[in-house]
Amino acid sequence: MDQQNIDKIISNYLSKNIKFSDENIFAVKLSLLDTLGCIYNASTYEDPMRFASRGVYGANTNPFKVLGDMQSSNEIARYFSILTRWFDYNDTFLAKEWAHPSDNIGTAFAYFINHKERKVLLSVKDLSENPWESIKAKFNSGDKIKGSFEKLNDLGI
Repeated sequence: MDQQNIDKIISNYLSKNIKFSDENIFAVKLSLLDTLGCIYNASTYEDPMRFASRGVYGANTNPFKVLGDMQSSNEIARYFSILTRWFDYNDTFLAKEWAHPSDNIGTAFAYFINHKERKVLLSVKDLSENPWESIKAKFNSGDKIKGSFEKLNDLGI
């Protein structure tokens, strides 16, 4: 077997056009939301925040606002990894797998934060079903429907 550079193997994998089902995408979004919940929950306690931020921040600090004080991707990755895994470290020891899916999330966050002007964009709306899909299933184009408006927002010119 030919030994390849790990960067080349990963690059080749990432350059493939992978198709995910809606179920896969939804599961990933739920996992990401769970991870953000772990980060937030850990940030409400003194010990995890002191440990993750090297003693700079304490409990009830917004865990995402401290990123501006971090100088490197490694520091951001360490910070997020600690907060993500603080309460669920036993998963690794109780599971059949040798690692946990969230073990790399800190590094992933650090990469995207550093490459997207330190912004992580996540919308709870993305976890909800698109309401227009259920309307398409009920009605055909051109159908006349009676109803009323609950609210009208002036968002135009």
